[in-house]
Amino acid sequence: MVQAFALLYPSDFPTIDQARPYSAMVAYVWSDNPVNLTVSDHDGKTFGMTGVQLVQADEPAAGEWLFL
Repeated sequence: MVQAFALLYPSDFPTIDQARPYSAMVAYVWSDNPVNLTVSDHDGKTFGMTGVQLVQADEPAAGEWLFL
């Protein structure tokens, strides 16, 4: 089993520091993209997001992914 984690830059959410990403875990993969995420904000509260497009670190978008 592969676990996938993401860094989500919260441009549309209240945050402590816009430059620091939220931590997220991939909950469901629709195909190569998009995915559903379980996100932890800077206060440690969790919430879900659906249909998030993830990209490599060198591409512009809201989230980056990392597989462990």
